[in-house]
Amino acid sequence: MTYRLDTKGLSCPLPFFRVKKVLGEIAPGTLLEIEATDPQAPVEIRNLCIMEGHELLADETIADGFRLLLKRGA
Repeated sequence: MTYRLDTKGLSCPLPFFRVKKVLGEIAPGTLLEIEATDPQAPVEIRNLCIMEGHELLADETIADGFRLLLKRGA
């Protein structure tokens, strides 16, 4: 199952906190697709993955911002 989170239009640090909240609510192994417009969001989410043991599967620039796909760790 893939959970989708739209943080477009939110400024730092709100995308980070929204992602962190969702990661606390979904089961390990669940995929989370995030869309964001804040230029700091990809950096913050990458760092969150490193710190908390989640796997960043994709990080791409799209027409209206960024799309990241991660897999929740244990």
